[in-house]
Amino acid sequence: MGKNLFLFNTSNEFGSNTYFKNIINHLPDNDYYVIYKSDKILMGKKKNLIISPSGLKKHIFNQVYLPILIHKLKINFIYTNSMIAIFLGGKKNILSVRNVDPFLNKFKIGFKYRIKLNLIKNLFIFSLLFAYKIVFVSNFSLSAVSKIIKVPKKKIIISYHGVDHVDKSVFHKEYDFLFVGKFIHYHNLDFVLSLLYKLEKNFNINYRIVLGDFDISLKKEITKKYQLFKNKNFLNNLNNNEVITLMKKSKILLFPSSYEACPFTLLEAMSCSCAVIASDAGPNREILNNKGIFYNINSFEDMYQKTLEIFNKKTKVKELGEINCFNSKQYTWIKTRDNIIDL
Repeated sequence: MGKNLFLFNTSNEFGSNTYFKNIINHLPDNDYYVIYKSDKILMGKKKNLIISPSGLKKHIFNQVYLPILIHKLKINFIYTNSMIAIFLGGKKNILSVRNVDPFLNKFKIGFKYRIKLNLIKNLFIFSLLFAYKIVFVSNFSLSAVSKIIKVPKKKIIISYHGVDHVDKSVFHKEYDFLFVGKFIHYHNLDFVLSLLYKLEKNFNINYRIVLGDFDISLKKEITKKYQLFKNKNFLNNLNNNEVITLMKKSKILLFPSSYEACPFTLLEAMSCSCAVIASDAGPNREILNNKGIFYNINSFEDMYQKTLEIFNKKTKVKELGEINCFNSKQYTWIKTRDNIIDL
């Protein structure tokens, strides 16, 4: 009987690493694993773990070594988030889709990058057509892909991320607000920073801002505009454990993102008993089961009024946090694993 191959193309992002670390640790030890752009320590101890080389060796690894390995091991299926790996062999290959926002958001980009993006988009469409099954991390993720190509129902699997890696033992709520994001356009930094500065001026709130590096030019623009490096509440490039610690100390999470697939920030905040004020975009209502405070993503005034309204209702904030913590229990890595294994 053949084995299965799990091939993951990871990155340095919180969400990506959190996902792959947890899902791999819940998958069978006797299958095979290939990891790109990561390290062995992060991904745990698997007997058949292969770390891809970089540079020219990576191309040889992909085009020569992997196809031979797949044929030799009689691989049943390849489960992967890599558009290219879906074509390497295997009998019934499964494509995991987490984010397609570069294809949907109309940000200003250069001509060369636009050409590259179109080529990647075409490869993405071809990989969707070729895949035996496609695993989406939310219904919103499916609807986003459906704007590019109609996906046959028989191919669709909805499998949310787990969040039971978060320890729920101790919560000490000392911060009124927490914002966790990146220097990226769709996190709507102008809105959230203007909001926090206005609340700080009018109500002397206690808050924390956590931003990870992504778009360096945007970072320069935002840090200069809002004097972030002079703000004692601003924290840059924290690791995931540090962010979760802050969530345990925060009453309300601000989530102004206009696009996410299945955001770990939202799931982890729920698990840490935070009430959530979120934009009405993306999968926010879906993940929160409509148990949040939602505002019109295009209206700063609506965001401010909704935030002010809930800020003055301490009992409601606590109630929403407790509901979110309870609802987060449905998001487990066992369910995520079973959705893969049962395929």
